Amino acid sequence: MSQSAQRGDQGIIPSALTPAHAQNTDPVAASDAPNPSDENASVERAVPTAEIELKLLGNREQLADFVSSPAIPQYARDAGVNTDLIATYYDTPDFALRKSGAVLRVRTDGQRFVMTLKSASRADGKTLERTEWKAPVQCMEPDLAALSQFLPAETFAQVEGAQLKPVFTTEVRRHTRMLDIPLGTVKLAVDQGRIVAGERTEEINEIELELMDGSTAAVFQLAQDLASTTALRPSIRSKSARGFDLALGNPPQITKAPKMKFDHGATLDQVLDGILRSALQHLMESQPAAEDGQNPEGIHQYRVALRRLRSVLGLMRSIGPSSQLDASRDDAKWLMSNFNDARDWDVFITETLPPISQACPAVEGFDVLKRAAEEHRHKAHDKARAAITDPRTGRFQIALGLWGEQAGWRAGARKVWGCWPHRPAVSRQEFWRSYTAKS
Repeated sequence: MSQSAQRGDQGIIPSALTPAHAQNTDPVAASDAPNPSDENASVERAVPTAEIELKLLGNREQLADFVSSPAIPQYARDAGVNTDLIATYYDTPDFALRKSGAVLRVRTDGQRFVMTLKSASRADGKTLERTEWKAPVQCMEPDLAALSQFLPAETFAQVEGAQLKPVFTTEVRRHTRMLDIPLGTVKLAVDQGRIVAGERTEEINEIELELMDGSTAAVFQLAQDLASTTALRPSIRSKSARGFDLALGNPPQITKAPKMKFDHGATLDQVLDGILRSALQHLMESQPAAEDGQNPEGIHQYRVALRRLRSVLGLMRSIGPSSQLDASRDDAKWLMSNFNDARDWDVFITETLPPISQACPAVEGFDVLKRAAEEHRHKAHDKARAAITDPRTGRFQIALGLWGEQAGWRAGARKVWGCWPHRPAVSRQEFWRSYTAKS
């Protein structure tokens, strides 16, 4: 899962997180780029870029003095800068951009105004990556002429035919530092502020770690260092996702497990990389809905993601020993144990009890039974939320992300087989069959 290029027997396979290898499957990158010779085009407009970023969530008190964390000064180039950022997010009245998988904002950047178009979601396996395109504009309103160059014609026709309107605004005080760590260069941004959608507001207290150069492992390594001294939780939920949910009054979006497909010639290494990458992404995407708890499917998908992770981690033991692998398996087992009761009560209340009560209208007491079950469900959901916010969960996700980015399974294999690639005890086909059977 590294961003490095392929290095045969010794290195990492090409990474889906590498901008150079990014697939243009979203509306931001799918349309033709403008001709660089066009007098209306800028360098920023010419090429969409891949943003590789991980968020760490905290509270106001934790972040107030965070810049003095021991993990920061040792890597920082300078004392950093403070900036006030105001961004307005736009869409059509029927949310044509959001439905097409794009997010549009205009943000102050010092004395400039910058319009940014981003993909709203990540492709499977690209846990930290989203495609984005930026262009300077004259004011805090979108430039339709510039926007037309990067939206597919059908989507732009919808935007052009309906007036873009502000949906919500973010007001952020940002402290930014550039950090040079052994694995790469990471831009650290400590954001504190709020999201404003009409009369509704929501606090922002988060740290963004954006890869500027080097391996994606650098982001996880820095996150691990920071989380070791402060109880921070990793997140890949964007401000835009939070803002739209706040504006519409919706709970966090439900994300289902994607179907895994591999080329016939895929190696065991690529299968391991792909499954682990997909399962960790599914877990992190499912976390907001699971924590929110309004939709029972959130808890269900979180447990599905944990089952997928436990399956692949268990099968990886056949390749070679690893202390991090064992620790991750223990963490995943512990986390799953905190969600079992919540899922059981969700199923009982939403699937088991209704058809029985409807089939037995003459039987009294179903309302009393449901109230009692609701109390148990409430306690079970509190237990699940406590597990999500437990520092152990954040450390587990970060450590597993780092281990995956560094293809940690290879170290165990080398201890047993002396090299990589090797002929493991299980073939690629056997591993895939075992994984699908278990998950």
